[in-house]
Amino acid sequence: LTLSEPHREREPWRIQWPRVPREILGGFARVSLTAATVWATVALFLSIVPLYAESFGETRNLAVLAAVAALALLASAATQVVAQRRNPSVRLSQAVGLTILASGLVLLVLAAPLRSLGLVVAGSLAAGIGHGLGFLNAQQELNEIAPGERRGEVTSAFIACIYALVATAVIGTGLLDEWFSLSVSVGTVAIGLVLCALAGAGWQAVDQ
Repeated sequence: LTLSEPHREREPWRIQWPRVPREILGGFARVSLTAATVWATVALFLSIVPLYAESFGETRNLAVLAAVAALALLASAATQVVAQRRNPSVRLSQAVGLTILASGLVLLVLAAPLRSLGLVVAGSLAAGIGHGLGFLNAQQELNEIAPGERRGEVTSAFIACIYALVATAVIGTGLLDEWFSLSVSVGTVAIGLVLCALAGAGWQAVDQ
């Protein structure tokens, strides 16, 4: 309420569709892959992983299982606070974040055959750190490459990409669970996200 807005001519209200200018398509695809992968991973932890962890039989305490899921978001928030103070390369930070995220997903997959809640906790922590680094820097880079007058359209397209992979990962896990065990379903989707994360990390590193 107290911030002054820059004076500019107001355009008439109209529906604006998500659009990406041709000249930034490459950069947009790269940061969208980062953001979609990290959010799909955290969505998996928040939606399916508590039930997945419960299946190990170590605990049925709902507070503990919820805390395991919430740990990813808490780790992400803490990571973003620390990362903002250091101001590293946005592309390198995305690559590092995606690599850490991939390691968290691998721990999640290994937790089922080893029946280890501890591995799920470690995976949630790693996924959260990767999410924090990846999403913070993907959003920052998007803000830098998007033309000022098109930023709303570009951001809408960016968010649509995120939701597309989030829905695919979570709903896909549920559909797989109709035919396979929960551990196989989570493991399959997690491995798919690992491949997305490693592909994204490689793209960020190559495109330095």
